[in-house]
Amino acid sequence: LQLPMTLGCLYGRGSTLYICAEEKYFHFADVSDPLEPVLAYSGDLVAGSFPYTSIVVHNNHVYGREEYLYDSDTYGGQFGVFDVTDPYNPFEVGYISGSNSIWRDLKYWNRHVYIGTEAADGVKVVSVDDPDNPVLVSTISDFGNSHNIHIDADGYLYVVGASTNDIWIYDLSMPAFPQLVGTWNDEYLHDIEVYNNKLYGAAIYSGLFYIVDVSDKTNPTTILSHDTGLEGVSTHDCAVTYDEAYLITADETSGGHIKIWDISDYDNINLVSEYMTHPDHSVHNVYVRP
Repeated sequence: LQLPMTLGCLYGRGSTLYICAEEKYFHFADVSDPLEPVLAYSGDLVAGSFPYTSIVVHNNHVYGREEYLYDSDTYGGQFGVFDVTDPYNPFEVGYISGSNSIWRDLKYWNRHVYIGTEAADGVKVVSVDDPDNPVLVSTISDFGNSHNIHIDADGYLYVVGASTNDIWIYDLSMPAFPQLVGTWNDEYLHDIEVYNNKLYGAAIYSGLFYIVDVSDKTNPTTILSHDTGLEGVSTHDCAVTYDEAYLITADETSGGHIKIWDISDYDNINLVSEYMTHPDHSVHNVYVRP
């Protein structure tokens, strides 16, 4: 597919690829035949003035966060829900307002969407039990702003980039009312992934990656930190393979690399491969998918 847009995010679900672009457009592609994708929809679904640049998809609905107007200094604050039962004819069904910010992150768990932001909104909890009528049910207000949030397979919410603690951990057994169960402090982590009771974190300002034991959510314990080899702003994100033998890191700095680390022996971590996209480009996020 050739799309004359600056892409903000990609999300695949079933036979549809969902694409949001910074110029206030959505693109949905039918990838039933991945060798010959077909553009199912291309247009502006946004009721407000700003594009959605991060989305999750569940039960034929797209949940998206409004971010910033392309090539502008103004920022949006809306969370929108879109019905994509027919990806050729999607439409907006509801939205939740929020404070203006350049950044939001959202995750889905048990018919609820959690929205973190660098605005002083805490983390909003939105019930989508009826996805056509999203309802704001509570707000985590232990802090003002945050950078990213993550939900693990066991239903625990992790908040990073917030004040006071480097990681806040919440139990989502009652999804509408998250309960704080633990915190961790060592240094600011920009992005994290939790898999098999281990937290893998990217410390963007020091260039380290961390592995933290979170089997006891009330007392997370650092297993190790490792220098990725770049000074200053660098390690933005990381992703672990399913056998936990390799960790992939992404450097968000000009000339930054995708790096693959052998972490099978914590006492002997080795860089086994790296790839540079372009000397003037950086790598933002990396993912491991089955």
